[in-house]
Amino acid sequence: MGLLDDLNDSNKLAKKNSMRCAMCEILSRLTADEQKALNEALANPDASKANIARILTSNGYKVSQSSVTRHARRECLGLSR
Repeated sequence: MGLLDDLNDSNKLAKKNSMRCAMCEILSRLTADEQKALNEALANPDASKANIARILTSNGYKVSQSSVTRHARRECLGLSR
């Protein structure tokens, strides 16, 4: 198949619901106070998403900057519905 065929294939374009967003997974494992603080940091336009990823990783929650950014923009699989 070529590019045009792939882009017109709805199965290839569909979101994969079997995968859970890394940030959604992390949030599900945090305490209520930690969830609140993380959600506030994600909503803060002055907060660096790279720094949020570093803070999470240094506290044992391995996550990439792109996952943090995608979740903050509500583009992840867990929030985009």
